[in-house]
Amino acid sequence: MIIKGKPIAQVKEKILKAKIKELKSTPCLGIILIGKNPASLIYVKLKEKKAKDLGIKIKKLEFSSKDSQKKIIEAIEKLKKNVHGLI
Repeated sequence: MIIKGKPIAQVKEKILKAKIKELKSTPCLGIILIGKNPASLIYVKLKEKKAKDLGIKIKKLEFSSKDSQKKIIEAIEKLKKNVHGLI
C-alpha cells in the first residue's frame, strides 16, 4: 500500500489553520538570520510563506556575519519575549 503524504498534509494544515484562527492571540514566529547563506535564505523564505498561509506572524531579525555576538544575543533576548517560537 502506498500512502500519499500531500493529501494528508493538506488536511492537517487545514485543521491547524482553523485552530490558529480560534486562538485569542495570533502566534508569532521569531526568525534570526545571520549572513547570506543561500540555503538559509531559502529555508527562511519557505518558513515565512508557510507562516503567512497559516496566519502566523513573523518577526525577522537579520544580521551580517560581521555583527558582534553581543549585539546578536541582545537582540535574541529582546525578541524571545515577544514570540512563541524562534528559529
